Amino acid sequence: MKQKEQKKRHRVRNALLIILVLLLLIVGIVAFVFRDYLAQIPRLYKGMSYSSDEISSMQADNDKKANELLNNLAVETMRDLTDEERQLLASGELSESDAISLIQGLMPPIDFSEVTTDEIDETDVPDETSAADTSVDTSATKPAVTTAQTTTKGKDTHEALTPERAAELQNRVSEIIAEIYLLRATYLNKIETLIADTKAEYIALPKDQHNMKGKMRIIEKSLVPKGNALEAECDTSMNKLLTELEGVLNELGTGTAIIDEIKATYQEQKDLKMAELYNQYASKLN
Repeated sequence: MKQKEQKKRHRVRNALLIILVLLLLIVGIVAFVFRDYLAQIPRLYKGMSYSSDEISSMQADNDKKANELLNNLAVETMRDLTDEERQLLASGELSESDAISLIQGLMPPIDFSEVTTDEIDETDVPDETSAADTSVDTSATKPAVTTAQTTTKGKDTHEALTPERAAELQNRVSEIIAEIYLLRATYLNKIETLIADTKAEYIALPKDQHNMKGKMRIIEKSLVPKGNALEAECDTSMNKLLTELEGVLNELGTGTAIIDEIKATYQEQKDLKMAELYNQYASKLN
């Protein structure tokens, strides 16, 4: 009798274990198949939990923090491109090198009331003489750096830096910061293009598919995978810039703790941008 009861308990226990394994397997498969969507859940929640005004306010705070971090490293004060300047960058009427000059303040802001896009390169780009006249004297604005600290086999070593090398490194820091500003402008343009393309794709659907089901199909098949690809592409470029920046700061001996802060604000920027898109996507696809 006892043996029968034990066998019965074993069968029940084995059945429960099999069910548990199957459930875990199913959860694992679902998590793998929908991994791109699961990663977006926190952003989706934020997009649904906050109003567009609240998200805009958080974005403004994040932009301010990010700019303060970046400008703390650079020789000159950088600025974001204006919406009009970004449009010129997107169309190719403003080159990346000219955009960098605008960001660094080496080129006067474009006066759109007086200058046509065809005149930008001829009238607003400073020649070599004027660029030299408007460049910032790094030795006057930043403390001179004479040593750099590196680590070799666990031991600290100090390597003397000439003033010329220190100035060269500091200038490269400023260039990298400007390139980060440009990267942000470039991908804002690409996101706006993606939204416009998605809206056009939805409008092109047959009239009987102009509903929530049609919207979700476009989002699932087009917006999400293309958005993820854009994010991965931007991450690769950003990581490359930050890796170089970390190396330069190490050579300057100024410390690299700020790199983690920049990464954190960058991640928050992405999350808030995606939350904004989730918050607005319905109206964008009307």
